[in-house]
Amino acid sequence: MSASIRLRMACEGDRQTVFEWRNDPWIVALSTHQHAIEWADHLRWFERILQSEHHLLFIIESDAGEGMGVIRFDREENDAEVTIYLLQPFTGKGYGVLALVEGPARAFSHWPILERVTATIREDNPNSVKAFTKAGFVEENRQPGIFLMSLKRRET
Repeated sequence: MSASIRLRMACEGDRQTVFEWRNDPWIVALSTHQHAIEWADHLRWFERILQSEHHLLFIIESDAGEGMGVIRFDREENDAEVTIYLLQPFTGKGYGVLALVEGPARAFSHWPILERVTATIREDNPNSVKAFTKAGFVEENRQPGIFLMSLKRRET
């Protein structure tokens, strides 16, 4: 795979950009909740995410520093739920798979107690299911309309 990315921790300066990306109509259509976010709600959420020790928010960038999307981890006990989105011009090129390999590795390193990263993926989003599968996630369960997938910490 010739694609490459880097993940950097989000900072206050990313607040507006993440808001715009999250409300991109293409991202909204693919999201679990399928609705745009209000600015005031985004500000509260963004501040909470940046300050919490239970959340990691990374900006996915090209090697040249161009923003491509977001990958986030929300930890509860020994599990963390991953959420990822790429802007439309960057989909289908392997970048999502790279982020889904590097992101969990960073989460496992950041939280030594983390045992598993989970993902909830809409059934009508087969490209996401493929990307998670290529990154090593396995299907744990299927519920009406969604796949539940996970990646366990590798034994060292």
